[in-house]
Parts: sequence; C-alpha cells; structure tokens
Amino acid sequence: MIRYKDKLEEKNVISEIEAIVKDHSMGVLKFDDGKQMEVDVQTANMLLTVLKALKDPKMKDKFEKMVNKDKSSFMKVVDFGWSMVK
Repeated sequence: MIRYKDKLEEKNVISEIEAIVKDHSMGVLKFDDGKQMEVDVQTANMLLTVLKALKDPKMKDKFEKMVNKDKSSFMKVVDFGWSMVK
C-alpha cells in the first residue's frame, strides 16, 4: 500500500499496467501472492484495450481479480487477450 495525501491507497496490477503504458517502457508487476513479473508496453497496452472493451461490470471485475491474483492467472488473461486482438 502507498500513502497518498493521508489516505491509504492500494496499488494494484491495473494501476501498474496503466503506468507502464503511460511511461512507454517495461515495468514490474507485483501480484497478490507477492511474486513479481516484468511486462512489456505492448502487452500492457493490449490488456488495457481488452479491459476497456469489456462492457459487463462482472466481467471487468473478474478480469481485474485474475490479473491481480498471481502469475498463472495473469498469463491466462494475457493469452486470452492476445487471442482476441489477433
């Protein structure tokens, strides 16, 4: 968690992915299980594109939970995302 203007704000993988796209560079994601993984800007951009394309709030919630959970779940979402944009 990071402290921001006297409020505790939880940093999640989605916010880290947004930062990677904004900075146009590689970034390190930290998952809920404590493990980390490097992600390139193309993958991060694809994930944000897929997330924005999801219309159902339940699907968006499931997407966010999966990318935050662990590396295995994250990779399933990445594989799904690349299959959708090809």
